[in-house]
Amino acid sequence: MLSTIGAPPVSLESIPHGKGTLYSFSNGKVTSHVSGLGISNGIAFNVELKTFYYIDSRKGTVDEYDFNIDEGTICKYM
Repeated sequence: MLSTIGAPPVSLESIPHGKGTLYSFSNGKVTSHVSGLGISNGIAFNVELKTFYYIDSRKGTVDEYDFNIDEGTICKYM
């Protein structure tokens, strides 16, 4: 028996802007880092682990953040 798991296609326009939030989970604690996000389509780090990249399909952007691996924090890249 074959089956398919998934959801029907959804247009980007039907998803509201700015309803998402980026969270982390560490040592039993949930932390909110960035709000006002659309559709997460990926995250990445630079080789030195000092820059965090967030890909948002709803906005069509790749946002850069300073990343502190020791503290587990990000802040908007200037």
